[in-house]
Amino acid sequence: MRWMLRRGWLYVCALAISAFALFPIYYVVITSLKPRSEIYTRTPDLWPNHPQWHQYTRVFGEGHVGRALLNSLIIASATTLICVVVAGMAAYALARLEVPLKRTLLMLILTTQMFPLVVLIIPLFVLMRNANLIGTYQGLVIAYLAFTVPLAIWIMRGFIVTIPEELEHAAMTDGATRVGAMFRVILPIAGPGLVATATLSALIGGGGLGRYIVDGFAQGDTPKLVAGAILVALLAVVTELAFGTAERAITPQTSSTARPRSPWLGRMRGPKTA
Repeated sequence: MRWMLRRGWLYVCALAISAFALFPIYYVVITSLKPRSEIYTRTPDLWPNHPQWHQYTRVFGEGHVGRALLNSLIIASATTLICVVVAGMAAYALARLEVPLKRTLLMLILTTQMFPLVVLIIPLFVLMRNANLIGTYQGLVIAYLAFTVPLAIWIMRGFIVTIPEELEHAAMTDGATRVGAMFRVILPIAGPGLVATATLSALIGGGGLGRYIVDGFAQGDTPKLVAGAILVALLAVVTELAFGTAERAITPQTSSTARPRSPWLGRMRGPKTA
């Protein structure tokens, strides 16, 4: 009884908050299994009388989602790769090199995130039309890079600034160039930051699949639309879990208690004392 008074109410509150947060997800799932006659009723049911499991197969069979998924994977992969490479090198330059007007450049990069994306639709369309890139993979990748690269640079610079400069000096003392020190010392240590920017780029680059499903299925077929939305959400969750696993695999190797990934890390700690 004493435990219930001290700790029990915490578990009750946690269960109540969890149920409140998970109920909308549960209701969306059961909505995808209901026929239209059960969706638009005055008294909604908490479980369909006749579950329509075939709605998920209809999404892939009738909506050409397979092709849209392939397009999203191609665009997201290209966007992620280019964004990580460009943002990593740009963030290193802004964090370590004496770049003219560095503070102004950083403020301009941050300012780009203050404008709503809708404002850029017409300028991007005009640019893509003049460059004959409408309806191509290249056009979509360039458009997504315009959104992701500035934010990725800002995130990566925050990681690189926290890395001691002495590590680079030790590497260059042993004969490494500035570029070699960046790729062999700094970027491996900033691995969690690279994973974070890769996750951001992948989620933004793959967002076209969700818009395709909403635009293609929003013709009165509510169960099919909801089933497609659930599949897109599951894909985003899987992507997040995959990058999260990669980040956890990288982080212990760069901590102070783990074995150093770079030969200069151990050297900068100094010799062990008895």
